[in-house]
Amino acid sequence: MGGAALGFLVDLTSIGSGSLFAIALMHVFNLTGKEVVGTDSAHAFLLTTAAGLIHMSYGTVHFAAFFSLLLVSGPGCSRAACSSA
Repeated sequence: MGGAALGFLVDLTSIGSGSLFAIALMHVFNLTGKEVVGTDSAHAFLLTTAAGLIHMSYGTVHFAAFFSLLLVSGPGCSRAACSSA
């Protein structure tokens, strides 16, 4: 029921569902901001890995674009992680 209500709010307000669910997790489950970010990161990793494997099985992955993004985003993510710690 909560998911349906948040889904309705996302459609109504055009606010990203991640923002609304983060607030819901913080209030309903009494989580801290760090716990919510960790939960979201773990979920995103699993979801994107599964989606990527499915796309690979269909042969719809453009590997040149993938490796280009990987090459550029890796150092940026590492730098951001080190500066926020």
